[in-house]
Amino acid sequence: MNRYMTKNNSLYYVLPNFKETVTILVFPLVSRSAGLQDLFEACTVYKLEKDAVLDEFDHLKHPEKGTPFGEIGFFLKRQVVDEIRSLTGNRKE
Repeated sequence: MNRYMTKNNSLYYVLPNFKETVTILVFPLVSRSAGLQDLFEACTVYKLEKDAVLDEFDHLKHPEKGTPFGEIGFFLKRQVVDEIRSLTGNRKE
């Protein structure tokens, strides 16, 4: 599975190392001037079956299946945060 793609004016980012499910973070790409905290506050998390194909996933078809990032206790490695920042064009901390 690809690690990320852009679709529907959003960045779809697959978290690595999940064995039973696929976890996708969906970031809206509406404002590149927003800070990193704003980016994660707008993020929605989706859990899919482990054999899901990222290219076929569309968060607009089932928005009710997503959970706001802030409601889930994720801790992301700095490398992942830096990659997301780079992919979204976000330069603010």
